Amino acid sequence: MAWAEEAIARYFGQSRPDFHAVNRKLQKQDKTETALLLKESHWRGQLHGEKTAANSRFMRPFCEAISSTPDKVEHNPKSVVLFMPFLHWETSRQRERFAQEISHLIYNEKQRSKELELEAKKRRQADRSSLTKCNTKNPNKSDPDSRLLRFKALISRAFMVNKDQQQAAMPSPNSEEPEADDTAGPRRYSLGQRHLRATGRTLTLETAVQLLKRIGSYLEMDQNRRIKVKHPLGQLLIDAARLFEGMTSYRDKKLLEKFLCHDPPLHPRRTLDQAYYWTLDTSRTRDKDQVIYRATTTPFGKFHSFSPDKGWEGHDNVKEEEGCRECRENIRKVSRVVMVDQLWMWILDKQTIVTCFPKRYGANKNDISGVHKSIRLRVGQGRPEQVKSVFDLALIILDECSNTFFDRTRDSHDGYHRTTHSKQPQVLEAFSEAIGNISYKQTVAFGRLWRWTERARKVYRSSLYGNSSELQVPLLDINPEGELEKEIKDIVEELGIMIYVQKTHRDVLKQFITNVEHILDPTGCQGLRYSRGLNTNHGHIHRCPSSGDVASNSSSQTACQDQNTDACDTYDWFKINAEELTAKVNDRIEQLEELQRSAQNTADGVKDLLELKQQQASVVQAWQSLPLSFMSSVFVSISFSFLAVTLLVSLSTWVRAIIWHYYTRLVTEACVRTGIYGWSLNMDMPSRKLYENAIEITTKLKDKAKEETLKKRIEKRKANEEKKEKKTENANTDDDDAHGKARSRGESQGANSGIRMRILNRANDGNHPGLAEQGEGGLRV
Repeated sequence: MAWAEEAIARYFGQSRPDFHAVNRKLQKQDKTETALLLKESHWRGQLHGEKTAANSRFMRPFCEAISSTPDKVEHNPKSVVLFMPFLHWETSRQRERFAQEISHLIYNEKQRSKELELEAKKRRQADRSSLTKCNTKNPNKSDPDSRLLRFKALISRAFMVNKDQQQAAMPSPNSEEPEADDTAGPRRYSLGQRHLRATGRTLTLETAVQLLKRIGSYLEMDQNRRIKVKHPLGQLLIDAARLFEGMTSYRDKKLLEKFLCHDPPLHPRRTLDQAYYWTLDTSRTRDKDQVIYRATTTPFGKFHSFSPDKGWEGHDNVKEEEGCRECRENIRKVSRVVMVDQLWMWILDKQTIVTCFPKRYGANKNDISGVHKSIRLRVGQGRPEQVKSVFDLALIILDECSNTFFDRTRDSHDGYHRTTHSKQPQVLEAFSEAIGNISYKQTVAFGRLWRWTERARKVYRSSLYGNSSELQVPLLDINPEGELEKEIKDIVEELGIMIYVQKTHRDVLKQFITNVEHILDPTGCQGLRYSRGLNTNHGHIHRCPSSGDVASNSSSQTACQDQNTDACDTYDWFKINAEELTAKVNDRIEQLEELQRSAQNTADGVKDLLELKQQQASVVQAWQSLPLSFMSSVFVSISFSFLAVTLLVSLSTWVRAIIWHYYTRLVTEACVRTGIYGWSLNMDMPSRKLYENAIEITTKLKDKAKEETLKKRIEKRKANEEKKEKKTENANTDDDDAHGKARSRGESQGANSGIRMRILNRANDGNHPGLAEQGEGGLRV
C-alpha cells in the first residue's frame, strides 16, 4: 500500500498524505490531487483486517469514479479507482515456506510490541515517581486551593507527556520514511530464533518425520537438520538446489520483513480457503486438501521403490536405456494450490493507469502465467489500433486477471514460440477429472451394494436360518462411501468459492463499465446513438453521422454535432470491447457452474448410496433380531403379570410388613429345626478359607479335566495312526492277493482247457460212453 501511495504522489509531483490515526479520526486531509485520490472512503477505509491476522488483509471489492481536482467541483470525474480479487496459483512448497516466514515475522512483531509497551510503562512509572502522593488518611479538607493546584499540575504534566509522545511518533509530511532501528535488528533476530526453535522447527521436523515414515527411508540428519548425503555428487546437487531456492526467494523475504508489519501493511497472498474463510488462523490442512493439490501431487505409494537384493519394483519390462516413463512423470509433478490475488487499479486523468498485483513467490519476470507478462504479450501482439484509450487498456488488464485458468494455450507457449512447461495447472480439467473419478467409484460402489442385496435376498428366502454376518460387516462399514462424500463436498465447496470470486469480478466490471460510460459520454447521446445503431444495423456500429445526415434525424441526435469523430470511435470501441469482456466473464462463470452442477449431482448420488446402504444394514439387523423378538415378547407378557403385585408391594406398608414377618419367621424356623444354623455356628472355617478352598477344588478339577482331555487326544491320535498303518498293510495284502488270484486263475484255466481237450479226445474215440457232447452251455456229462 505504501508503494501505491508513493507512485500516485510522484505522478502529481506531491508528497504522500498524512494518514496519522488522529487525522483520520478527525477527517482531516490535504487539499491536493493525491489526497483526493487516496482519501479515506476510497483507500484505507476499504482495507479489511488491518489489526487482525495477515491472511485476512484485503481490499474490499470496489469501483468508483473519483474527482482529482481540489480547487473546484468536477461534475464529470476523470479518475477511476478499482479493487478486485482474481484467481491465480502457487506451488505448495513456496506457499508453505512463506507461510512459516510470515508466522515468524508476526511473532517477532508481537514480541517487539510487548517490549515497547513494557518500556513505555516503565517510563510512565518513572515520570509518576516525582509526583507527591496524596495523604488519604488525613486529607487537608480545609485547603481547597492546594488540591486544585495539584490537580492542575497533574493535568498539565500528563498533557505534555502525551504531546511529546505524539510528536515523536508522528512523521513529518515532507520527510522520508524512517529507517528501522539498528538496535532492533539483533533483538528481532534473536526473537525469531527463539520462535523458530519453539514452533517453526517443531512443525518442520514433524513434517519431515512424517515424510520419512511414508517413504520408508532412513536419512541421517546433522545438527542443523541438513540431510547427510554419502555421495559427493548428491551433496552438490542438494546444496545447489538449496542455494537456488534461497536466491529466488531472497527478494520476497526481504520485502516481507520490511513491509509485512508496516503502516500501511503489506498484503500477503491468500489461498482459496483463506480468501473465503478469512477468520481461520491457519489453513494448512485445508490447503493440502485442495483438488488441484491432489491432482498435481503423486501419492507416495505410487513411487517405485528400490531394493538392493531385488532391484527396482515394476521395472521388469523396462529397458535401461529408455527408463521408466511412470517414474519420470511422477518425479516431475510439482504440488500446486489455487490462490486468490488482488488487483488495485487507478486511472488518472484519462491518461495513466497505475496497477498493483502480486506475482508468484520466487518467480522472475519471465513467468508466462504472470499477469504482468500476459498483459505485455497481449498488448505487444495486438493490432495497431487495438488500444484507442486508456480504458481499453484497463479492459485488457481486467480480462487477463480473470483469464488465468481459462486460457488453455498459456501453459504451452509464450506467444512467439514453444517453450518449456510453465507448471501452470489446468484447473478445469483437474476438476472434471476429479468429478469423473468419484462418479466412477460411486458406480462401482452401487454395483457392490446390489451384489450384497442379492445375496441377502437369497438368505431371506431360504427355508433354513442362514448366517448373514458376512453381509452385515461390509454394510456397516461406511468408510469408503464417507471418503467419497468428503471428496465431492470439497469439490463443490471449492467450485463455489471460485464462482464467488468470478461473480465479484463481474460485479466490479459492471461498475467499471458504468463509470467509464459516464466519463466518455457525460451527456448520454453517444449511448443513445450506439443503442439505435445496434438495433437498426444488426449490430454493426458506424461512425458518427455527417452534418447533413444529422440535420434530417431527430432532435436527440443533434448533440452529437459538436462531438468529433474520434470521441465517437473511442466510445464505440470501448463499448464493443466491454460487451465482449462481459460475455467472456459470463461464459467463465457458466463453465464453473456447470462443473458445480455435475459435482452436486455426484454428491447427491453418493448421499443416496449411503442412505441405501444404511437402510439395507437396518434390514439385515432387523432380520437377525427376529428370534430374539419372540423371547422379548414373552418376557414382556410375564412382566405385565407381575406388574400388579409389584405395585401393591411398593405402595402398601402393611403388605410389606406382613410379607416380611412371615418370611423371616418361616426361614428362621426352618434353619433352626434342620440344624443348618447350629452347623454354621460350629464351623471354624472363615470366609477367606472357604474362598481359597473353592479355588483349590476348582483348580484340581480343571487340571484333571485337562489331563483327561490330553490323554484322549493322544489316544485318538495313536488310534488314527494305527488305522492308517492297518489301511496301508491291508492295501498291500490286497494287492498281493489280487496278483496271486490272477496267477491261480490263469493256471486253473490252462488246466481246465487241457482236461477238456483230453476228455473230448477220449469221447471221440468212443472209449467213454458216459461223456456227452459239449454244447453252448458248456461240457455236460
